[in-house]
Amino acid sequence: MAFSQIFHFKRQGYKTVFLTGAPESWRQIGETFHNFGFDKVVGSAAISEQFPSAELSPWGIGDKWMFKYAEKILEDAEKNKQPVFIMMLSTTNRSPFKVPDNEKVKETNFSILQDYIKKDSSEEQNNLLLQTYQYAADNLGKFVLDLDRNGWLKNTIVAATGDHNARLKYIVEGNWHHVFGVPIIFWIPDDEVKQFADTSRRASHRDIIPSLLSIATNEKIDRVKGRNLFAKDIPDGAVSFITWDNAGFTIGDSGLVVLK
Repeated sequence: MAFSQIFHFKRQGYKTVFLTGAPESWRQIGETFHNFGFDKVVGSAAISEQFPSAELSPWGIGDKWMFKYAEKILEDAEKNKQPVFIMMLSTTNRSPFKVPDNEKVKETNFSILQDYIKKDSSEEQNNLLLQTYQYAADNLGKFVLDLDRNGWLKNTIVAATGDHNARLKYIVEGNWHHVFGVPIIFWIPDDEVKQFADTSRRASHRDIIPSLLSIATNEKIDRVKGRNLFAKDIPDGAVSFITWDNAGFTIGDSGLVVLK
């Protein structure tokens, strides 16, 4: 399936791995994702085999163990002197919410969040939501710190983003950017590239792979598939395929246009 952008990494000599805390049988990813350019698909069964003490939750395995497995892949890549592209899908921050692996998290207080966030669930459930998010975010941070300690962050690019904002409920009027918005965070070793970072720029998920590919390999993807967010001059307008009527929209300095 040539439309998959993962093949661009394969052509550049990268080993490609899809790694998730979900079971390999979920939506048949263990079988189908090879068609999208992934050499290997790793899920909760393989992670559990590597780390038998890892606790399974209703949706799979804790992020802590997924990131540990990712470090194992990177260690092997270092030994084999082969570049590797890993796409990871976390399953921790998904209802039913539960902090896995008997991990301790700090207390949370859902009631102090902004007024545009609805508080229509129980206080216990709302705080459990925040605690699982805390666990997920904390283990992402520990993963990046481990990369730094191992010296891998000098030649490794990391991008992290949310799948979609479905954990909190909002008063929509005037707050649509919170309803549909998720963070995108990059860790980039090249200072020359970082100077073009513009955190005020609207971005979308479709910009992530073109950005990573351009930074890692200098290969350019056709603009219709997304933008390199770290280019010197990029066109305005981020494109999203979710909106009030599921038709999608584009947003930039000039405003927002719903796509029909």
